[in-house]
Amino acid sequence: MLKRSFYLVVGMVSLCLGFIGIVMPLLPTVPFILLAAYCFARSSKRMHAWLLTHPWFAQALADWQTKKAINAKLKKKAYLVVIASFSISILVVPLVWVKIMLGCMCVALLLYLRSIPQC
Repeated sequence: MLKRSFYLVVGMVSLCLGFIGIVMPLLPTVPFILLAAYCFARSSKRMHAWLLTHPWFAQALADWQTKKAINAKLKKKAYLVVIASFSISILVVPLVWVKIMLGCMCVALLLYLRSIPQC
């Protein structure tokens, strides 16, 4: 029971972070949604089924489960969102060292996205 509760809490936190990651440049959405799916599979059949049928995540989760890859169209969207959100952040932040840090984080995230296979 304790293990199931742990997975449920971690799944809910991951799901929340994934939703926040949709609009926040520093939080990657996909890894948090994948973690939520993993945790829900071990804790809540209802939440797992909901996540697997959610219109925003169903196809990406299915691709990941079957092919260990993400759709090329989704990957392009991820590139665009990362570039747009980091660009806005870099323009808004007044401190040069923070701009440099954001630029480095943007490059790292883009390289990570590039390393994920696409289907």
